[in-house]
This record gives sequence, structure tokens and C-alpha cells, in this order.
Amino acid sequence: MKKRLLSCVRPNPKTTFGIHNPSGIHNLFQLRVGLSELRSHKKHHNFLDTPSDTCLCKQGKEDTSHFLLHCTFYTTHREVLSNCALDILRKNQITNVNDLVNLYLYGHPSLNIIDNRSILTTTIEFNQSTTLAYLNRNWIVYFFHVLYLCLCVLF
Repeated sequence: MKKRLLSCVRPNPKTTFGIHNPSGIHNLFQLRVGLSELRSHKKHHNFLDTPSDTCLCKQGKEDTSHFLLHCTFYTTHREVLSNCALDILRKNQITNVNDLVNLYLYGHPSLNIIDNRSILTTTIEFNQSTTLAYLNRNWIVYFFHVLYLCLCVLF
């Protein structure tokens, strides 16, 4: 009885395919549930430092889909992620994947554990490499903002 009740309330667990990278898994789960540092996630939760959910690339809303598939700041990083996924899909003769974001975050039900682990590991590496680029970009914006404020005070 208890098990049946809990199955109505709790969602089915999503596997990480045995990946041992605590900070990477943490970031992956943040992307999965909409609690990452992306602007749309922060705006949705009313963070004061995020008045807009528009990406700094000005090409759209900075949500998970934009981050993983479209942001022009991460085109080079994205090539590694998409090549890994495409190679695995081709090897397994899977031609119809409707939702790449879902593939990158959860894997594919038709793939084995090793291939799914490879896709999720590459997603984690993409996230970690772009996080560094994001922090560097925000640091530059912050620097020029402070410089502007200092110049305003002096003149």
C-alpha cells in the first residue's frame, strides 16, 4: 500500500549511469530541474541580480535549450558535445531523436549504459567548460561596469 502511494507522488528516478563526478552530477541535476545559474532559471526564482532572462548573446532567453543548443558564445564547446552524441547515435543506428536537450540531460532509452554514460559525461564536460567561459565573460562585464561607475564619479 505504501509503495503504491509513494509511486503516485514520487517521480521515477533518473539515472546517471554510474558517473562519479559529484560536482558535475550536481550541475547536471540543476539543469534537469531548472535550478542552475542560467538567467531564465534565476529569473523564474526571482533572484535580484537577474532582472532579465535574455542571454548575453542577445539571441534569446537563456534557458537550458538555448544553453545546450543555440547560444553563440558556446558554439566551439557545443561541437564536442554534438559530435559525441551523433557518433553514438549513428553507431547504434538511431536516426530519429526529437529532443536533443532530453538526450543530453538523460541519455536515450535505446542506448546501453556505456553510451548513455558517455553522452552524460560529455554534457557535464560541456557544462563545466562553458561555466568557466561564462564566469570570465561576466567578470569582464562587471569590470567595465565598475570602471564606468568610477569614471562617472570622477567626472
